[in-house]
Amino acid sequence: MTEHHTLSDRLRARANQLGISPAHVAEMAGVNRSFVYDILRGRSARPGIDRLAEVARVLKVDRDWLIHGIGEVEGTPPFVDNPDDAFVAIAHATPRPAMGGGAVVTEDGDTPGR
Repeated sequence: MTEHHTLSDRLRARANQLGISPAHVAEMAGVNRSFVYDILRGRSARPGIDRLAEVARVLKVDRDWLIHGIGEVEGTPPFVDNPDDAFVAIAHATPRPAMGGGAVVTEDGDTPGR
């Protein structure tokens, strides 16, 4: 994992990965919604360690992973160490042909009429 990920980034990514809203994370952890939303907004400089432990439990990650980015994540981590090696499956794509507006552009940049 790279250093630029913050507590907010990790919380948001893991909750999204598990399909849990921030409000639901707070409810399941037994903490105020404002606690979770303040972290997500970067407004909570020093959140309580006990409440973070409960949030980590809900997200199925080590408390140290949530806080510092080190430790274990149950299942697939939400961040890829080397994005160039990641494979993303596209379930469905519908290509549509397009021919543009019909103008011809020459190499010198002049655009003749249609």
